[in-house]
Amino acid sequence: MSVCNSMSPQRAPLVGEPPASTGHAIEVRLYAEDPTEDWQPQSGVVRAFSMPRVTDRFTNPTADPGIRLDAGIEAGDTITTFYDPMIAKVIGVGSDRTQASLALAVSLEGMAWDGPKTNVDLLVNVLREADFLAGHTTTAYFAEHPAVFEQTVPASVIRAAAIAAAIASAASVEQGAPAGPAGVVVAEGELSAEDALALAISARHPRPRIGGWRLFHPDYRTRTFALGSQEIAVEYRQRRDRWELSANTTDDGPVIEIVTATPAQVRMSIDGVERRYSVRRSGTSVVVTSPEGSLTLTELPRYTDPSALAAPGSLLAPMPGTVIRIGAEIGDIVEAGQSIIWVEAMKMEHTIRTDAAGVLDELRVAVGDQVDIGMLLAVISGDSEEGVVS
Repeated sequence: MSVCNSMSPQRAPLVGEPPASTGHAIEVRLYAEDPTEDWQPQSGVVRAFSMPRVTDRFTNPTADPGIRLDAGIEAGDTITTFYDPMIAKVIGVGSDRTQASLALAVSLEGMAWDGPKTNVDLLVNVLREADFLAGHTTTAYFAEHPAVFEQTVPASVIRAAAIAAAIASAASVEQGAPAGPAGVVVAEGELSAEDALALAISARHPRPRIGGWRLFHPDYRTRTFALGSQEIAVEYRQRRDRWELSANTTDDGPVIEIVTATPAQVRMSIDGVERRYSVRRSGTSVVVTSPEGSLTLTELPRYTDPSALAAPGSLLAPMPGTVIRIGAEIGDIVEAGQSIIWVEAMKMEHTIRTDAAGVLDELRVAVGDQVDIGMLLAVISGDSEEGVVS
């Protein structure tokens, strides 16, 4: 018996001429990875993620360049090691390749992001590079254009963000926020044991608020922040009615004055133009958002814990992941460059090798163990450097 399904789809040929194509579209893929470190995938909590100029749909691409965001991650999510590190696909449309590329670059540059490291700087550089705009690209593009891996944010913007982060932290302390043993303000997020202790002590014995007044001229305090390999030291002090920056901090650049400061916002006058900087802290991570975009800085500890320093010959986990193989046992003699541990993260296998010959004295992981970035995995005796990853 045959059954007729009246709801089955009907087939019919398309009639008429195909619609004319208009404009140009380019898609980039935003990844949680570090292109400067052999594209190592990154993981962690995403505390903020937004992108300007995103439109629900493209209108007339010749008059209104649009940005489409197809994201699988939003604020509050965690990028784990169990899936692909792609965060989103971002599509730009314009009247031609150049307009679409530059519209994408502007949107990506203004992205507010508080989470693991991404490839956004690389994307912005490529989208503005002359050969790419001209369509002159091959599979050797990255090798032929090493400049696209360089930092995109101007040094003046990074310095202003670091100043805002330092003054906001100082304002937190002035209002009674506790600081851990490393001198870093204790904030929301995952707390170390030392920071948790500092928070508990502060709750039991709150420090009296005495403001910034001092009988004698106060010395400058210093907070240091890092963006990638770049470190920015900010020297500041609080007077009766204002915050001051040292000459070393302004570095013969624009005239910078602190107008007002709270733990969440700093208003600064830069060469007479007032700007607002929103500051949000989570542990040592400080996100500074301004009209120039969003930067995630890492505050460096004022005091180094000797126990946190890795001994020579230490093999450290370069990223979070799962140990899938171990190639040596305690007591084995290993050669320089020998593969010791294999870690799988985000569908990729990473090999940890030793840089020098020696004896495997310690092995702190087993197959199946989950490891975190910077975790000590093994120790090779003898004069050797940190393990490297291939």
